[in-house]
Amino acid sequence: MRTALSILLFFPSITFGLLSAEIFPWAFLVSIVYIRTLNKNIFFILVIFITSSLYSLYQFSFNHNQIDLIRSLATYANVLFVSQYILSLNEKQIFKLARIGKFIFFFLVFLGFLQSIGSLTIDSIIKLLIPRGSGFSLIESARGVTLLSTEPARAGIELTLIYCIYRLTLLKSSTFHIFDILLIIFQIAVIKSTSSVFFSFIFIGLMYLSFRGLLILPLIIAMGFYFLSFFEGNRASDLVLAIAELEDLSAVTFFIVNESGNRLLGLYSFYKYGFYHPFGGGLGLWPETSMQAVIESGFDYTSIRFFDVVSDGRLSPFRGPGLISNLMLDIGIIGTSVVSLAFVKIIKPLKNFLRYEKFGHVAILIFLIKISIFGSPGNPIPFLMLLIILKYQYFYNLSLRKV
Repeated sequence: MRTALSILLFFPSITFGLLSAEIFPWAFLVSIVYIRTLNKNIFFILVIFITSSLYSLYQFSFNHNQIDLIRSLATYANVLFVSQYILSLNEKQIFKLARIGKFIFFFLVFLGFLQSIGSLTIDSIIKLLIPRGSGFSLIESARGVTLLSTEPARAGIELTLIYCIYRLTLLKSSTFHIFDILLIIFQIAVIKSTSSVFFSFIFIGLMYLSFRGLLILPLIIAMGFYFLSFFEGNRASDLVLAIAELEDLSAVTFFIVNESGNRLLGLYSFYKYGFYHPFGGGLGLWPETSMQAVIESGFDYTSIRFFDVVSDGRLSPFRGPGLISNLMLDIGIIGTSVVSLAFVKIIKPLKNFLRYEKFGHVAILIFLIKISIFGSPGNPIPFLMLLIILKYQYFYNLSLRKV
């Protein structure tokens, strides 16, 4: 039972069609079954979110759509509960979870190749698990496969995070470079998402931030772009080629912002909103505050193709990329800072191993980049990645010091 639920933690997009949301609260279900105590800092963070929710109810005199409030609260609670679950695991359970991560990584790579070929049977199974998923490559939009996720970008970023677990725990040093190159090639050839390719490059780059590593990194980057050139009609390669043809910096900037959908606009406007509204707009009020943030940012949203596609050129509400931008919108810079400090205290007992294991810093950096720039706010996989690696290395170093 524990193993089955632990596996589902890696697949938050599997909803069986029971929820309209893209993230199923598997972490909440695991917490009900296995968690008996709650870390005081996690409890403190929950209190902050509940307080902001009560403010939202008061602000709109209970007339606002309370479903958005419940979903927002559940979104943040999901990552907190998965953190509590991982923190509660002992050495044997953490090592087993790392092995599960390794198995899932290879399973997803195999599934990706099958999806790139295409199969009606696989498509039927995936749509049963994930209504928005697909058993085929999304050729019509110049994108690749979705794995067990809702879209290629999320699939590719989640795959990289799961690879982080394997890379920083169980993968032998003699095969590091081979697997790093193969990951980049797989992202380019099979996933075909610009953001996931970029995210993989960031992770690989962080892994080689040393004198020896900097000698190898250019080779990996060169090979990545070499393979990228072979895939015409690939969204990632098409964007790179289009940017290369632009001569003016302002044209490049506008092109990147426009092609990113609402991502870069959300990052800029939500972070700015959090500074101008230090306590945020209130948890669950994002349908109003997201549009307010865009207006206050001063950016001409009418020039962004995203709104032409989703709302006929009119400004429409949207969630920002990454956890931090949404926190900035909901609870502002003060709330975000307090929550961040409380989370640092949560992982503080694991910090000693960082004196012995340099890759722990990479896990923390890639985690911060992910929650700051990429993906949906309630996705538990970044927290799984970070805490599994920290606890694995913590227990591993403890065992070495006992010898």
